[in-house]
Amino acid sequence: MKTTDRPDLATALLDRALGRDRAGYVSAGTAVAQIKALTLCLRADWYRRQVQSGALSGKYEREEDDSSKLKLLLGIGMNKALFGEGPERRVEIPTPFGLLSGRIDVVEESAVIAVPVPGEAKLTWSKAKEGSSTLEPQYREQVAGYALALGSTVGRLIIVHAAGQGGWKVSPVIFVKEIEFGSEELMGFYDELVDRTRQVLGPTPPSMSTAYTWECSYCQFSQKRGGPCEAKGSRKTGYFVEDVDLTAMLEASIEAVNQAKGKA
Repeated sequence: MKTTDRPDLATALLDRALGRDRAGYVSAGTAVAQIKALTLCLRADWYRRQVQSGALSGKYEREEDDSSKLKLLLGIGMNKALFGEGPERRVEIPTPFGLLSGRIDVVEESAVIAVPVPGEAKLTWSKAKEGSSTLEPQYREQVAGYALALGSTVGRLIIVHAAGQGGWKVSPVIFVKEIEFGSEELMGFYDELVDRTRQVLGPTPPSMSTAYTWECSYCQFSQKRGGPCEAKGSRKTGYFVEDVDLTAMLEASIEAVNQAKGKA
């Protein structure tokens, strides 16, 4: 018996699977921007547009090795397992610059309000904290954009940590977060989306502060990877701030000060 590793066949298998999934994508049509893209680095979106229009020459494609393809497919499989084979719901937000487009994983009803509630699923390889999950700022913004498109003030995030809480025993965990937005918050975020759209459609690159600290390490346009963008990722927070118990924070601060005085 002879066994031979065939990485070429593994790659072909992944490519066929991704090809079938991408063949089912619905074109964004006349949309000028994607809601999800506006929650991430605006400079990357701007440079991508320059390449597509021919204004920027060069080959700037995101590296897609077998590992990244497999992660994409695992996410696709998770969504189909959670929500079935039904089509994702495409939504649009009108702006003075044109339509913003989005694709929602699932739309459900809520006991809180009598309007559809957008649900966005995320498969992450980061470790979960015990009994909780990190709510990334771009996740909140994406759900807020979908809520705006549906005329809702509630959205849901379904976060699956594939590696669980880490350690020797890997056991995936799932969290569902329901987020309630204030009406004024959402209207302010609409204005924010309009301004971000203006920036990505403008003649010059958007502000360097639009990139999160982790984005530049993976961006095909970063100077670190031979691209034209000199940004170093200075953005650390999103538009929405998680509710905090200010009284508890103050009490904890006072207690810490008193303890420090007692040790002095």
